[in-house]
Amino acid sequence: GGGTVTIDCNGDNVGFAALDISGGTGAVIQGLKIMDSGEEGIRLYGTASGYQILDCTILNSRTEGIKIEGGSSGGHTVRRCFIGTDGASTIHGNGSHGIYISASSNNTIGSQTEAEQNVICMNNGAGIMINTLGTGDVASNNAIYGNYIGIGADGLTGIPNIRGVYVSAGSADPNSIDNTVIGQLEVTARNIISGNNTANVVLEGATQRNTALYNNYVGTNKDGTVAILADSSRGIIISNGVEDTLVGGLVETKRNIISGNDASGIVISSASNNTIQGNYIGVQPDGETALGNGGSGIEVRSPGAAAMDNLIGGSVAGANIIANNGVNGVRLERATSNV
Repeated sequence: GGGTVTIDCNGDNVGFAALDISGGTGAVIQGLKIMDSGEEGIRLYGTASGYQILDCTILNSRTEGIKIEGGSSGGHTVRRCFIGTDGASTIHGNGSHGIYISASSNNTIGSQTEAEQNVICMNNGAGIMINTLGTGDVASNNAIYGNYIGIGADGLTGIPNIRGVYVSAGSADPNSIDNTVIGQLEVTARNIISGNNTANVVLEGATQRNTALYNNYVGTNKDGTVAILADSSRGIIISNGVEDTLVGGLVETKRNIISGNDASGIVISSASNNTIQGNYIGVQPDGETALGNGGSGIEVRSPGAAAMDNLIGGSVAGANIIANNGVNGVRLERATSNV
């Protein structure tokens, strides 16, 4: 025990995951190195529940590194894994998302202990994707914390996914994604989501509600002092009907650092009733040293449906520091009743 088992599929398992699990409860998958799978690296579905995926490296799968699929009872945990990189010199991203949660609930990606973070890089989709597809799909109470997403194990080197974290809900009930948490209060549980190609965090879809995003560094290195740039990358996008998202909070431990992104720090587009409070946008963690975003600090716009009733700041405790950005501090474009 304690060693690494290598599964080199050589692409021969087209249509089947390298490790395909459709049942069982609470088992531990540990110490696997999966290479060149013809489909997913690991797939959990059916009645599988409560699995722990620990200390695994998954490289160059044709589709996802790990897929947790609808029908699975959920409650799975992924910790101390390298997805798209081995944490050293080998970088072979997976052909789609690094980790894909599709219509599954109560899953945890990451850990509150610094040495147990996942490193998720160079995947040809999102580093972590959560979505709903079919009628009645639900993906609720999923948690993402303590991960390096788009940045190497050193916390300094950008190794981009196409997107960092991508949460995409359906356009109408009864589909729903509720109560997703991205971040935790502990410093060791902070996500570093930086250097991804189109956006570091994307939240979209009218049946996505009550997402909380706090105590993350979005656009910077692990210390929040250097930009990890990718062309045209935005920090956080909240769009297409998302409601009741909280970015930051009223206490210091919930503050996000959203700085050093190539384009705007936060974009709210055709989304309403979202709150942006207590963040540093365009500065380093000391709240003073410049580290601007290339576009505006915050954009609120309505290219389709109106962006309404979004709260930016709102009190002394909820004040954002927004400075040093390349265009506007806050830009409102055809937006209604935003504060």
